[in-house]
Amino acid sequence: MSLPQLVNHVAQAVGRPAVLEDRRHRMVAYSPQDGVIDDVRRNSILRHLADPAVRSWLDRIGAYRADHAMHIPENRELGMLPRLVVPIRRADTDADLGHLWFIESPSAMDEAAVARADEYAGRIADEWTRSTRLLDADAAQAGAQASTLVFGTEKRRAGAAARLLAERRIRPADGVRILVLRAAFDSASPHSSPARAALERTIRAATGALGIPSVLAFPRKSQAIFVVPAGGPALADGIQDAAERLLGIGEVSFAGILGADRIDVGVGGPAALLAGARDSYVQARRAIRIATEFGLARGVQRWDGLGPYRGLGSIAERGLRSADFQHGLERVAAERDGAALLETVEVYLGTGGRAQESAAALNLHRSSLYHRLGRVERILDLDLQDGVERLGLHIAILLAKLERGAEH
Repeated sequence: MSLPQLVNHVAQAVGRPAVLEDRRHRMVAYSPQDGVIDDVRRNSILRHLADPAVRSWLDRIGAYRADHAMHIPENRELGMLPRLVVPIRRADTDADLGHLWFIESPSAMDEAAVARADEYAGRIADEWTRSTRLLDADAAQAGAQASTLVFGTEKRRAGAAARLLAERRIRPADGVRILVLRAAFDSASPHSSPARAALERTIRAATGALGIPSVLAFPRKSQAIFVVPAGGPALADGIQDAAERLLGIGEVSFAGILGADRIDVGVGGPAALLAGARDSYVQARRAIRIATEFGLARGVQRWDGLGPYRGLGSIAERGLRSADFQHGLERVAAERDGAALLETVEVYLGTGGRAQESAAALNLHRSSLYHRLGRVERILDLDLQDGVERLGLHIAILLAKLERGAEH
């Protein structure tokens, strides 16, 4: 018997409409709501989530910590009638799964009805545990296929694609796109138990919360990798929103994890065929790496939104170095205030040569800005008014960042 069927049965057995919520106070199932109903119950059903003010009050009076059926008094300020709450706990671990709720109006439930509710709570816990295990096993199997789709040999990737299509986990017309959530660590290992647990929390929370159907996910080292449809109505305008949701979930999951320094979500380009999932993954990973090495703001890094930084990354991968575009940066760096000189010229070039904006960003007087720029020109023997020389210097400074990152 499924959870919705059990909730209907318990409602009939006790003669009261019933609602089942999970431990995050989200609606799981509810019986027909005939008879008395209040604003709290109505809103919970419509929104599939208990109101924050209601949750706060119930938490203060201990409703969520009850280890047996508990009568909840009326709260007129919240528009909430009296209730009976019955905790749902796993029999094997006593872990909290959720709560079963009944409105006690116009009269309270008698002892026999409460006993029947307790009996059904045990049956609901057993079915909930069983169905969760099945879902976990199914998700693990799908995740393994998705992992093979990205990291397997050519033959194994083709086999995984065929299975995913046969099981209708992804529609063939949609293609795929890869999202990668990566946690960068400044001290503790990204493979520590807390970090692995945070990745698993991210995957569990995000799989159903991205607003995209047919999401496949699996962890790998310090990454949570998501295979999502590249096309279809759900993805017409939603990939940025989905990536930002994933980022928010990841930030919550990794909050408080020792050494977690930076969370980014890389978004690969769309792949028309499932077999192209690996290419989309490589793009998502490169997007994160390029954003990190160039010091771009942390957050969502889209491969199709990196612009010139993609080209600079490709230049570096082909073996070209900063000195190929401007020789002598090391002489600037060797000056007593070399770091300030390099920062000044980088900001100046980054603003397109707008002196007033550059001076404001550096908190300098314009005369000090010009003095520093003049020193750089003399050391490097170049003219910042020459567009080509200015371009070469800018590329060299940006590539130097990549070179410094590679040294560390």
